[in-house]
Amino acid sequence: MNNKNTILTRLGRETLLLTTILAITVIAVSGCVNKPQEEIVVVPEDNKQEESDQAGTAGTDKVVKEEEQEENISTSTDEEIDTFNWLTYRNEEYGFEVKYPEGWETYSYNLSDGKSIAFGTYESKPGGYIWGINIYNNISDMRGLIKKQGSQFTDRLEKREKIITNEVEGILVTVTTPSHPTWISKSIFITKNNKIYKIGNGAREDEKFKYFYNFFKFTN
Repeated sequence: MNNKNTILTRLGRETLLLTTILAITVIAVSGCVNKPQEEIVVVPEDNKQEESDQAGTAGTDKVVKEEEQEENISTSTDEEIDTFNWLTYRNEEYGFEVKYPEGWETYSYNLSDGKSIAFGTYESKPGGYIWGINIYNNISDMRGLIKKQGSQFTDRLEKREKIITNEVEGILVTVTTPSHPTWISKSIFITKNNKIYKIGNGAREDEKFKYFYNFFKFTN
C-alpha cells in the first residue's frame, strides 16, 4: 500500500513539473510570436554609392550655386539697351552720322579750330548737354587734346585702349580722379581726312554711351 502511494506521489510531482515546464514554454513561445519584428532595410550598392557621392559633393554644390548667383548678378548689369527708337543725326559738312536717344536734342556751335555738336535732354541744357562730338582741324594736337581731359585735377588718372567702331580704329581715353569718384570722362579719338573727331560722354558714366559711339560712322 505504501509503495502504491509512493508511486502515485512521484507521478503527481512529475506531472506537476511537466505541466509547469509546458506552461513556461507556451508563455515563452507566445512572447516570441507576438514580439514585433525589427524592419530590415536592404540598401542596394548603387544607392549606397549615390548617398556617398551626395555627401561628398554637398560642399561643392554650395560653391557652384554661389558662383551661379554671382554670374547672374554680373550679367544682369549688362542688359541690352533698346535703341530701336533712337534718332539719327547726319552731318554733311564733316561726313558722318550717329544715333542718339529719342527725346534728346542736338545743338551745334563753332570752335576756334573746328565744330562741336552737343546731344542731350532739354533739362540738361542749362548745365551743359550730356554727350558731344567735336571736330578739330589740327590733327597734330592729339596729345594736347587728351591731356586736357581732367587737367583740372591734381590726382588725374588716365587709361588708353584701342577700339574699333564700324570698322574705324580709334582710341578710348578714360580719365578718373580718386578725389571725385563719380567724375568719369570717356572720349573716343578718331582721325580721318586730316581731322580729329572726339566723341565724349561729358564725364558722366552711362551704359548708353557705348551704343552712342558705336553708332558713329563716316558717310563719305
